[in-house]
Amino acid sequence: MSSNATDHLPAAPSELTLAWLGAKLGQEIKSHENTRTIRGTGSKLFYTITYADATTNQPTHVCIKGVFDPAMIAAQPWTIAPALSSTMLFPRGWWAGTSATQGIVIIDDLTTSGCTFAPEVASYPVSLVLNGVEQLAGLHARYWGQSEVDHAWIWNNYDPAIKFMCTAWDEVVRQPGRPRLGIWRRCGGLAGRGLSGGTLRL
Repeated sequence: MSSNATDHLPAAPSELTLAWLGAKLGQEIKSHENTRTIRGTGSKLFYTITYADATTNQPTHVCIKGVFDPAMIAAQPWTIAPALSSTMLFPRGWWAGTSATQGIVIIDDLTTSGCTFAPEVASYPVSLVLNGVEQLAGLHARYWGQSEVDHAWIWNNYDPAIKFMCTAWDEVVRQPGRPRLGIWRRCGGLAGRGLSGGTLRL
């Protein structure tokens, strides 16, 4: 289910209340626990949900993605494209909505479905890279040559987006504590040889 929201969309994690989430999932929620959070331009908040009706088929583990930082929203409004290519592989979506400044999606928490996520600097086989390129092609090719005239949500936000990402370059890339590329490459190579289940000490 999706909507171009006219009601208020949460701008902070504290606004993801039982009532709001229950209304979007169509079930009364007894409790929800924020088990982890991944911060970013679009943050991902993971919740474990307990429903008032224990027999419901609604999800018990979800990922809610949006810009849950009022200061960031004020500096650069963000929204989510309302439609994407059906040729791409997606997690199951339970609800999505947009406003003039915010976009939120509620999807399955893939980690509870057996999916794993490699480090950003891990090594990948050619076949997996090609699959990723195919997925990106499915995203971009559908709208090639189109503009705001065709879709209101298409606009040239590359300049502010690139500036936003590069502003934190030193903190992400050069500061102590950053990921060590050489170590991750060695770990990725060992994992590819069947050693991913053990503990690697370097």
